[in-house]
Amino acid sequence: MNSEEEDAVDLVLIKRNRKHQKRKHRFWVHPLLQPRVQIYTLYNDLIQDENKFFCYFRMSRQSFNELLNLIINDISGEDTNMRRCITAIERLAVTLR
Repeated sequence: MNSEEEDAVDLVLIKRNRKHQKRKHRFWVHPLLQPRVQIYTLYNDLIQDENKFFCYFRMSRQSFNELLNLIINDISGEDTNMRRCITAIERLAVTLR
């Protein structure tokens, strides 16, 4: 093989290797998704007004709490050293919305 053919083969191999390399993630959680506090703050505001709560979740506060009590053990996570888990209220609120 001449040097041009070797260069072409090298280029093909380099491109193939780049396709198979795993992408490095720069974020543990993307900054756009990080402010989970918003849903909890919204939940606290909605609890104050039964009509707004019903319009947002399509159920009464009592029904929401009953449903939460039924499934809380199944949807609860555990905090780790690296990050705080999503609370059961947040999970249910996001699921229902």
